[in-house]
Amino acid sequence: MSSCSRVFAIWMESAELEWINALAAAGKLPIFEQLRQQGTISYLEGPTHTASEVAHPMLISGCLPSTSGGWSVQPFDPKTYQLSPTEPFGYEQHPPFYDLDPSIRTLTFDLSETPVFDHLPATQIAGWGAHAPLGPRSSKPSGLVDEIVTRFGDHPTGQGRDQADAHSQESLEKLFRDVMSGLKMREAATIALMKEQPWDLFLTDFSEFHSAGHFLMPPANEHDSLAQWCRERLEAVDATLGRMLDSLPDEVRVVVFSIHGMRSNYEDSANLLL
Repeated sequence: MSSCSRVFAIWMESAELEWINALAAAGKLPIFEQLRQQGTISYLEGPTHTASEVAHPMLISGCLPSTSGGWSVQPFDPKTYQLSPTEPFGYEQHPPFYDLDPSIRTLTFDLSETPVFDHLPATQIAGWGAHAPLGPRSSKPSGLVDEIVTRFGDHPTGQGRDQADAHSQESLEKLFRDVMSGLKMREAATIALMKEQPWDLFLTDFSEFHSAGHFLMPPANEHDSLAQWCRERLEAVDATLGRMLDSLPDEVRVVVFSIHGMRSNYEDSANLLL
């Protein structure tokens, strides 16, 4: 793979596109705006009546649920209306897309709902700070994730710690601080990995969008603390993205993407009940 074909791909998981476009157009997100102006934007449409837990393996495997059979991370029994325990997508028959060419040196860092695949030659780190890792913290080589923790810290919202009491201002403030701290750790770890590890494809995930979105997504009133936290988080992500891009070697293509967004949801009961 030639140097001009190297790809740095950033998964902005659950990124709020409407907020990003509005703030970028208002000059609040200069890096996002630069990417919008200088790059190519493409909007993709996936299957309807699905969930984020289904969209993630679609990205990694490249297969629609109609092909893979992976319609849910919780198998549903229509006879008893019972859900089985959450389980990761089975990639045995539908392997990750980065398994297609072993000559491409691939590095995956902290992808949501994506385990380490022992049979792949890729450098892989899973479960450090990702939202819903659906598995233990691990890496290939095995000691790399421990090195990340030692050098850059234990991500404060990793391993299911991205929860809060929605009725407690103190709890929400702690989650916001943890998300912002974790973002700084992610920046430092990502830049170190891109400089120190060999790669042709570097695929990483900003799961701070998802971790914060469940509790810190603003309602209709954009002047309350939730809206302010959303703006501050997006501005921090924008600055982090800029420093990462500045740290890239020359002749690297950059892909910034999201496979679903997030918005305020007042209809959980309607979504969960038949």
